[in-house]
Amino acid sequence: MFGFGKKNRLLPYFALECTDDAVRVMQIGQKKSSEYVHGCAVEYLPPGAIRNGVIEKPHVVIDAIHAARKKAKITTKNVVCVLPKQKSFLCITTLPKMTQQEMHTAVAWDITSLIPLAVDQICYDWQILPHTVTKAQNTVRVLIVAVGKHDVDAYKNMLTDGGLTVYGFELDAMAQSASLLGHARTDGATMIIDIGKKDTDFIIAVQNAPIFVSRVPFSTDMMVQAVMQRLRVPHTHAKKMLKTHGVGVALKDNHLFHAVQPVVDGIIKEAQKCMDFHHAGLYGAQHIDHIVISGRGAQIMGLQEYITHQLDGTVICGNPWTHVHHAGLFALKHNACAHYATVIGAAKAKKSFMKMSAL
Repeated sequence: MFGFGKKNRLLPYFALECTDDAVRVMQIGQKKSSEYVHGCAVEYLPPGAIRNGVIEKPHVVIDAIHAARKKAKITTKNVVCVLPKQKSFLCITTLPKMTQQEMHTAVAWDITSLIPLAVDQICYDWQILPHTVTKAQNTVRVLIVAVGKHDVDAYKNMLTDGGLTVYGFELDAMAQSASLLGHARTDGATMIIDIGKKDTDFIIAVQNAPIFVSRVPFSTDMMVQAVMQRLRVPHTHAKKMLKTHGVGVALKDNHLFHAVQPVVDGIIKEAQKCMDFHHAGLYGAQHIDHIVISGRGAQIMGLQEYITHQLDGTVICGNPWTHVHHAGLFALKHNACAHYATVIGAAKAKKSFMKMSAL
């Protein structure tokens, strides 16, 4: 988590995710050794309030946040906000082993050539990756995450102007890895395929630390559009067909399958490219032994089976609650859980609290 270093990390806080179409809030509490959901809610935004991660109408967004807090019965004003994936950068650099202070200086020097932003406009953080990521004895791999200062300030100003106290920021990829993979270190690499409303993200994590992120414009909206065009049905009918029948089956005369196949195959092709890139050895070449699908697309019937067949591997539908030890007070349906994966990870972010730096 990006933090400001002045807040007591033991204070209660709620997590916030703002997308182009909705805001989601969640607060996770602790009772002895069990985590429980204090409250969660979603509030949908009118078109144009947020565009591609840019806040266009701050007053509309903050009103939606407070409405969601009220629904969830969240009283704390301390907030951890997920920064939009469109505005964040993630990269890896290799450095010799050195002291913490020397590492900080070396990262600050390296970041100017790794991140495509002006030097004085970057907020960044870094962490040393697990030792298995690199085989060299005297070097370490360092994960660097960065966000434009302008984008951080836009969210920070909106939240503070709305009467909230910014406790920290979390990146989308970090939050998803925390919720879908957990914090326990395991061997091997995992790929998350997050099939969203407007795009699909591919996250490769080694020992549950994200080391690679890629994005393509294939999405559930594109699947709906493909059904509309191929079968000549209205939008509402196309959505209902996908919800009821899924992607169909790969049979010769299944018109629904043939309608969405170009979109689904585009997702699979990009997934294979990411896997090939990883296996080339650029990030240690750990074999990707698990693939987790999440997001809206994870709930489309038949998609998991088709991806499993095409990628010839173990593909599971991600459940963000698998790695949360809670007291059974949570009652969201499984298909709703997929939409909360990112905000769940941010709600658990106290376990990976880090300080934000600005060059």
